[in-house]
Amino acid sequence: MHLPLSGRRRRWPRAVPGLLALLLLVLSRPELARADDRREARARALYETGRAAFEAGHFDQALDSFRRAYLLEQEPALLYNMASALQSLDQPARAAEELRAYLRARAHDPDRAAIETRIRGLEEAQRLIDLERLKAEPPRLLTLPKAATRWTPRRIGWTVGGSVAGVIVVTAVGLGLGLGLQTGVTPTTLGARTVTP
Repeated sequence: MHLPLSGRRRRWPRAVPGLLALLLLVLSRPELARADDRREARARALYETGRAAFEAGHFDQALDSFRRAYLLEQEPALLYNMASALQSLDQPARAAEELRAYLRARAHDPDRAAIETRIRGLEEAQRLIDLERLKAEPPRLLTLPKAATRWTPRRIGWTVGGSVAGVIVVTAVGLGLGLGLQTGVTPTTLGARTVTP
């Protein structure tokens, strides 16, 4: 049995959903492009601010600008610039870390050997700084705070038990001495036999 054409449900061709998605992507692309352009422009402005601060000797401001630019655009050259700012701030260990991150991002950098030599120099500089700090302030031991006496059930038990045992011992010794020093007590009254030589 065939239904007349007017009774059939009309179906969209399979390609229509894909074409609609592509059309939406094309229509929204200018927005994405503008957002990318704004982010890139902001990163470029932060880089320029950092470069000017570095050249003026304001290394902490340069570091901050380079870091903020890197958060916007993960450009490896900014890692290199952060390392230079950190080195100028006399923080060689952190500078070496930034250079290592730069080499991870740019594994085939033509100046890799020179950068690795710079990293070793920074590590040596950090070692010397640490040695000077150690000489200036030798290591010291920290004293632990005196623990407050806490009466725990176990500690109370030992204290009470010791006190009771002490009372028993003192009572026994007192009774023993008291009985031994009594005048009316003789070996026969205690049930002991006396041996005469």
